[in-house]
Amino acid sequence: MCGRYSWAQKKKLTPPKNLILPSAPSSVNYNRAPGQDHPIIIRSNKECTWSLAKWGLIPEQKEGNAIPHPINARIETVREKPIFQNSVQQRRCLIPADGYFEWQKLETQKYPHFHFLNKQDTFAMAGIWNETKEGEQTARSFTILTHSASPNLLHIHHRMPVILQPKDWTAWLASQTDLDPFLNRYAQCQVTLEAYQVSSRVNKVQHNGPEVTEEFTEKQTTLW
Repeated sequence: MCGRYSWAQKKKLTPPKNLILPSAPSSVNYNRAPGQDHPIIIRSNKECTWSLAKWGLIPEQKEGNAIPHPINARIETVREKPIFQNSVQQRRCLIPADGYFEWQKLETQKYPHFHFLNKQDTFAMAGIWNETKEGEQTARSFTILTHSASPNLLHIHHRMPVILQPKDWTAWLASQTDLDPFLNRYAQCQVTLEAYQVSSRVNKVQHNGPEVTEEFTEKQTTLW
């Protein structure tokens, strides 16, 4: 799964030539958490644009607080789950990031690790989004797709976000894309990531500086 990620805009997000996109909003956050609003890229009115959306997909048909707001969706089953079906068919998005956090469980301890591309470039995670209304208010929300982790990361966690190759960004956003071959291909990891242990400071969302993404090798207690 993916429960925290970073996008600090240290490096510019560079879309492919066939994706016309306005300049990214200024949004620096080293410790992005569910329930917060984050920038995503969506296709609206035949144009690609930025939008703020809450991490945790809000279902179209809510029944009080009985339905959870999932922060992740498995790419292998996303078309089968009623809560995701309309969004994956009609409302797909890109979530920019420069890394994500995952916790390795060893006996009774959890050790956070930061995962990133080898050049620490900005990348785009595949997501789906939804728009709901409460009275006069309209809210957007999103969830991140996941697949099986690459072999070099399995010792940390068995799942990881779906990271799209730039050449596929436009197709992912386009409503006419044939989803079956796309989802089948991305059921397996298409990129190579690196990871290292970081400080347990990342456990608290209040800690939101560059130090939470820095390598940490000392022994630490990380019980939640």
